Amino acid sequence: MNTTLACVFPETLPDAGLLSPLVQVFAQVVHMQAVENEPLQTDSEFVRLCLQQGRLQTFTPAPLGEDRQRFMALVEDMRRHGADYTTQLSMLTLAGLNRGGEQRESTHALIADLLQRTDIREKEEQQLQLWQSRLVLKLGEWFDQQQADIDHALERIVSRQNTLLQELREEEEDNPFSLTAGLGESSRASDPLLRHRLKAWARLCFHDQQKPPGLLVTGEAMAMEVLQEVYEKLCKQAAPTLLRLALPLTAGEKTKSPVPLVSSLPELEALVQQLSEPLSAARAGEISTAWAALSNSWQLLLERHFPAADTARGTLELVYFPGISAKRLLLEGFAGSMRIAASTDEETETGCCIGLVKR
Repeated sequence: MNTTLACVFPETLPDAGLLSPLVQVFAQVVHMQAVENEPLQTDSEFVRLCLQQGRLQTFTPAPLGEDRQRFMALVEDMRRHGADYTTQLSMLTLAGLNRGGEQRESTHALIADLLQRTDIREKEEQQLQLWQSRLVLKLGEWFDQQQADIDHALERIVSRQNTLLQELREEEEDNPFSLTAGLGESSRASDPLLRHRLKAWARLCFHDQQKPPGLLVTGEAMAMEVLQEVYEKLCKQAAPTLLRLALPLTAGEKTKSPVPLVSSLPELEALVQQLSEPLSAARAGEISTAWAALSNSWQLLLERHFPAADTARGTLELVYFPGISAKRLLLEGFAGSMRIAASTDEETETGCCIGLVKR
């Protein structure tokens, strides 16, 4: 039975465009939730289908527990007071995230002012940082929702454009509306919260001994670039790409059921399962060799279910970071002020693998 998991970061809301290719390889795709027991709000039929079939799951590190009601009251207050209050809150939160360890007192005062309505000002600094991280992730969720609305509007524009072109029987090279075609593709690259969202996600996810479930996967090229740069500085070597898998790029809306292609290729399932565990250099080499022997089978299977003539292709790149754990790598890369001593990290000498979906 396929038990492979992909843990997506730093998004906390599922994106059908990222979910649909990942469910072709992984049995489940997991999203971290900033607050426990929150229903996932989505307009996507495909996302709802994945939830119903158990292909999409959530996990919440450091649950708020008895503080949940107070945190949600703050979130609701943000909603009630509208854009002005949200802008002020985001500026205070992001300023606090940019402060270093030498400015802890001012950071503490800033967060205390931000959370003055919640009666948590007396809590220890770590708890205040976790609240701060949750607020950033909430702001990120709102950004995602707004971006989804923009994307849907662009889709309607492109649909109308195509209808007009068909009626006018114009050739594609003479398309006067061609500037609108790429707007949706570049929209996510303009996320102003991305760096802060990555820091908040790493802080919340790795604040204690709990580990995120499954293989860490991101759709943000910038996130992978940061990790590779930090790794080269720490370990004085480049992180190699272990393997590349072609994936179908479909939002899934026309798919009646997610198709777990990996269930038809158990050898690949076994390899992917190993990538989510601490990985030695020797074992990484064996996995790379095994994948070379399987790649043709995967291409044939992919073509059978999603012909290249009908479906665009993306890539899942699995990058190997020898001699460092995912915990240390992400905290060093995204939350540099929270450094982890190598001697206290039992996985440091083993290595980890991080995935990047290129669309």
